[in-house]
Amino acid sequence: AAAAGKLASDADLAEQARSMAADVKAKDAAPAFFREWLELDQVAQLPKDAMAYPDYKDDLKAAMVAETETFTQSVLFDGGGKLETLLSADYSFQNQLLGKVYANSGIGTTLSKLPLDTSQRLGLLTQPSFLALAGSPDGSNPVKRGKAVFTKLMCGELPPPPPNVPPAKPATAGGTTRQRFAEHDQNECAKGCHALMDPLGFAFEHYDGIGRYRALDNDQPVDSTGKICLDGVERPFADAVELTKRLSKRDTVRNCFA
Repeated sequence: AAAAGKLASDADLAEQARSMAADVKAKDAAPAFFREWLELDQVAQLPKDAMAYPDYKDDLKAAMVAETETFTQSVLFDGGGKLETLLSADYSFQNQLLGKVYANSGIGTTLSKLPLDTSQRLGLLTQPSFLALAGSPDGSNPVKRGKAVFTKLMCGELPPPPPNVPPAKPATAGGTTRQRFAEHDQNECAKGCHALMDPLGFAFEHYDGIGRYRALDNDQPVDSTGKICLDGVERPFADAVELTKRLSKRDTVRNCFA
C-alpha cells in the first residue's frame, strides 16, 4: 500500500487500520496497548498495607489485570469498539476473587461477564486495576487518580513539581482523605499542579486503595463532587460515575485517546 501511494490520505490510513484490526493478531495487540497505557505491569509489584487489604495478594493482582484486559478486548472486538463504551460500559468481567472487591457473588476462577451496579461503577476508570494503581498503599489517592485522568485522558501537561512540597497528613490525623488533601493543596508550593489534578481525583473518593466501594472514609461521609472543564465548558459531577459519563462524550478525550 505504501509503495502504491495508498497511505497518503486519512481515508487510506483508516482503511489500512481497519484491515489490521480485523486480523486475528489484533486481539493480542490490543491488550498489550492497554497494559502499556495504563501501566498494568506495575500491579504485580504494587505494595499495599496487608492489615488494610489482607486479600490483596498475587492471585487478586492477576485477576485485576486479567479483568481489564478481557474487558478492553471485549469492547474493541465484540462491543462495537467505541471509546464511550470503554469508559462507560455497564458491565465487566469478574470471578470469585474480584467478587471480594466488587462485594458481589462472583464465582469460580474463570472471568464471567457481569452487570455493574451503575450507581457505583461504570467502565474502565472504576475497575480495581486502575483504582489500585492510582491509590496509596493504605488508602485512596486523589493526586494519583486525578493525574491519571488529566494526563492519560485529557493530555494535560503538568509543570515539574517543586522540591519542597510537603506530604498530605496521614489518616491518623483525622478527617477524610479529601479534607486532608484539600488542606494540603493550600500550601503555596502545591497550588500549581494540584489545582489541576486533585479536583478530578476527588471524584474517585468512593473507592479505597484497591477499588472497593465505600460510603464512609475515616467514619465520615465521602464527598466526591466536583467540576471539570471539557471542550471549553465547565461541568459539575457528583462522583466518578458522572465524571466518567462526561469524559466518554467529549472531543477533548477522544482526540487525546486517539
